[in-house]
Amino acid sequence: MIKLTLVLITIISLSFPIYGQKLDSSLSKIDGCAFNKGFRVDSSLVESDFAVNNVTKKVIEDRLVNENLSDIKNIYTENRVFAVPDLKFENDILPRPLFAIKTNLLFDVVSFVNLELEMPIGERFSIAGEVVFPWWTFDSGTADSNRNRIHLLNINLEGRYWFGNRAQKQTMTGWFAGIYVGGGLFDFESNAKGYKSDFFIMGGISGGYGHTINKKGSLRMEYSLGVGYMQADYIYYEAHYSPGGEWHPVSDKYSRYSWFGPTRLKVSFVWMLNKGDKR
Repeated sequence: MIKLTLVLITIISLSFPIYGQKLDSSLSKIDGCAFNKGFRVDSSLVESDFAVNNVTKKVIEDRLVNENLSDIKNIYTENRVFAVPDLKFENDILPRPLFAIKTNLLFDVVSFVNLELEMPIGERFSIAGEVVFPWWTFDSGTADSNRNRIHLLNINLEGRYWFGNRAQKQTMTGWFAGIYVGGGLFDFESNAKGYKSDFFIMGGISGGYGHTINKKGSLRMEYSLGVGYMQADYIYYEAHYSPGGEWHPVSDKYSRYSWFGPTRLKVSFVWMLNKGDKR
């Protein structure tokens, strides 16, 4: 009964007209046509375990895009029928991600220079390193108590786990959860009064979502929130202007600041660098 059904499917498929232009001569072995929201290929070019070889995958992609067959649901062969989402393609056609370069747009808006690199480890894991380093001083050069500064050096490391069916998603897209640790130093001053710490630490758990914003998947957006603990030992000071034209901070109070709650918020623009992108 099963064999009879497959024979009938094959006979019916051959009765439908082939859509689009004739295939390139280099791909002449492939007999492909769209019908009943499906796509038919020569089973000799289909590998075991539902893995489609590179040539077949390229033809399928070209047909789906060039002939606007976005509603294709199944792939048909001479002796097999299976759904498009079940396909597993070889990596030689798909770009192989090397690492991602990121910038947090929320920091960029307030002139906090920042840079993050993230590298995939297999299909489900990745590791990221981030540095935030605004280093601005606004000094009137007079004794009118008008000096302001933002000095911050923050270095963070994060490990992530990516959820979902990775065979159907590009690397480092979709939902993720992670663990992060970091630390650094800061000196924030406004009108010659400031807070300075030579060392602060923080760590916690993070979660978020990433998606592509272009067809190749090299440009992406990512949104994440981190919740954890932060501690900083700091001094409150007032800077005094000396006759020699220099500012000298006068320590006023040593304190320790501790916080448990949200410690990071990101809306990041991502550029994924790939190896072997043949598209």
